[in-house]
Amino acid sequence: MSWRATLLGKSFLAATALMAVVLAAGVSTPAVSKGLDPTVLTHEYLYVDVCRVKTNRILTTTDHTDLNHLPRYDVYPREEEVSHRFYHDRPFERELKVGGAIEYHVWLNASRERKSRPTADVVFTVYDVGPDGDHRVVHDDKFRVEVGEELKEYVLTGRKFEHVFEEGHTVCVEVMISAIHGDVYMYYDWVEAPSYMEFPAVDEKVRMTFEYVDAEVNGVRTERILTHPDYTNLDPEPHEDLYSPPETAYRFYLYGPLVEDYRMDGPILYHLWIGADREGRCAIVMRVYDVDE
Repeated sequence: MSWRATLLGKSFLAATALMAVVLAAGVSTPAVSKGLDPTVLTHEYLYVDVCRVKTNRILTTTDHTDLNHLPRYDVYPREEEVSHRFYHDRPFERELKVGGAIEYHVWLNASRERKSRPTADVVFTVYDVGPDGDHRVVHDDKFRVEVGEELKEYVLTGRKFEHVFEEGHTVCVEVMISAIHGDVYMYYDWVEAPSYMEFPAVDEKVRMTFEYVDAEVNGVRTERILTHPDYTNLDPEPHEDLYSPPETAYRFYLYGPLVEDYRMDGPILYHLWIGADREGRCAIVMRVYDVDE
């Protein structure tokens, strides 16, 4: 039996000439991690002051998200165009490039005060907010959805767009909901109904794939390498490494020395396919080395 595990590492900074990754596992039973996506922005209710805007509706990345165990919701009254603005809880520390479509995950239900069709107009407007509090509309997405009395998650995919948020700016997303059949309730900041957005930040990370190839890198002979997308060539047949108790480790080397200094800044997102002879838990340790010439 096998699982795909997605693991988000700690943020770090390094400048290296060659990278090697050690995958070590004390394995008696396998581990599976829930996926963590650094581009996920979760709606929460917490007072902050960001870019001269005071607000209690915020958007948090996964490293700051802390959901409540009691429900929180905003009411959008029938036949009224009410909106609420959610702000990223801090200015961007560096330029953020966006390219693609936002995927909105919102938990909604509605009262049924009329017998008309239970449809609602949902509009998301994206603002670029400057350090002085100026708001500039950079994108919007409009949807018509059927919202019933049962609370459930609605997944809405917007239109593609491109924008660059400068360092010191932040993002604001305004939510406007209007319905004629009854009041609409949007739930968020609740473990049972965590409304969030998958923000299409342009991924500047470099994908490196684990491969099994006989190679020599910086005087190290190895059969386990990491390949850049330009050089990845996967086999049609699987290769597996056995991790036996109490602990086993393997090293994977970047295929070919780097031709220039390489700066690493931020967390590493690991995607691993893991199988075991029985279900359970294990400890997984990833170490990154700077290997001299």
